[in-house]
Amino acid sequence: MLKEHIDSYYKKRNVEKDRKGFYATDSGQCPRRIYFSFKKYPKLEVEPRILRVFHNGDFVHTRLGGALVEEGVIKSEKDIEVPIPENDLIRGRADAIVEINGEKVVVDFKSVNGVKFRTLEAPEIEHVKQVMIYMHFFNIKKGLLVYECKNTQDIKEFEIKYDENLVKEILEFFRVLRYQIENNQIPDVPDWVEQWRCDYCPYLEECKKIGNPYYS
Repeated sequence: MLKEHIDSYYKKRNVEKDRKGFYATDSGQCPRRIYFSFKKYPKLEVEPRILRVFHNGDFVHTRLGGALVEEGVIKSEKDIEVPIPENDLIRGRADAIVEINGEKVVVDFKSVNGVKFRTLEAPEIEHVKQVMIYMHFFNIKKGLLVYECKNTQDIKEFEIKYDENLVKEILEFFRVLRYQIENNQIPDVPDWVEQWRCDYCPYLEECKKIGNPYYS
């Protein structure tokens, strides 16, 4: 009885708005997927169950951030969901900025399933790139990626140090992609995009029509 209404809510919530720019979370995404999103290519509908999983992950930020406010590690509410300073390329919000031993640190919270959590020995590169963007625009030289297991609420954290060369690479990625979008040049699927990402991409069928290295 109620499931239909809940599913309907999530379908409406998932309606994609016109994109106005890039987000820090795009830094680890396939450029072709981002291009398709800007150009509003047809895509597969995401199951409401998956949308609920994503939505549930959003509350991890609120819950863990709130705990750190209570502990006094986050000095005030303005240090949660902190927007990147205005610039002409990238938008986004850092989950939190904390102060540890007098040094400011950018924090990003992630929730992962039990299988991934157990095998997680280093932060995922797409998450590192995202934090690196925050560190760059806030001019902060240290970051922390905090992973919480969805199944057990266990936590692992990884320190991220500012890498100027990686930041240059990420910014160039966005500049090239912006040029391709403005000039209707469909990007290639880069070698670092693993096949499983393609398998789960809502634009896979459109991508196959153009030519995908995993489905040639």
